[in-house]
Amino acid sequence: MRPFKTALLSACILASGSALAADAPPYQGQKPYNRSMASSDQKGLYLRLDTGAGFAGSTNTSGTTPIVDAGIGYRFNRHLRSDITVGYNGSYQLNGFSAVNPNSGNTISTGKADYDSTAVLVNVYYDITKINRFTPYVGGGVGMSFTSVNAPTLSINGSPVGTGSSSSSSDFAWQLALGTGVDITKNISLDIGYRYAYLGSLNQNNDFSPYGENAIITRTGNLYAHELQAGMRYRF
Repeated sequence: MRPFKTALLSACILASGSALAADAPPYQGQKPYNRSMASSDQKGLYLRLDTGAGFAGSTNTSGTTPIVDAGIGYRFNRHLRSDITVGYNGSYQLNGFSAVNPNSGNTISTGKADYDSTAVLVNVYYDITKINRFTPYVGGGVGMSFTSVNAPTLSINGSPVGTGSSSSSSDFAWQLALGTGVDITKNISLDIGYRYAYLGSLNQNNDFSPYGENAIITRTGNLYAHELQAGMRYRF
């Protein structure tokens, strides 16, 4: 839960800073902010590119990974916009698992295995209100994820004996998002946010029969992630 609490604290700090910025007078010689220059108020197509860090949020997964996604969208009015994004998450880990084989009495186990996920999502955002250059938003998206899991090390009674099977799958995916846009120029906005994402499910079978054990370890799980991202939106 630490990444989730950190994200909420960051959002509160951003909102507080935005309110203070709205009340503060301009510096001497500084021109007042011209709202007509705000890229977040303009209808039309935009491109986006984001990067950041993801934190595994499932009980059977672990790790932190860089994330990157890109997309194209359209702003309908001051409050509503939508985009299609392709995002990559890599270097999470599916945790190991141990069990006693009832056929032999030996302990069989699988080691950790790296996995990565690529998600294609259709997102909708609601820009709440503009406070000077800041525009807080909430949103969400749905789509598909494509996940691959590397082959883990297989062990019997703690001694490695070989490797298991790699696997890949596709599944329904979704995300919830909150953050703020920051107008830089008439065409460019900075986007800082937090996302809670479901990246699909895993199902991996590891057969121990080649190593003298008549047993299969099946590992399943749902992939959740906390993501902190920062990026740019460019309006045409």
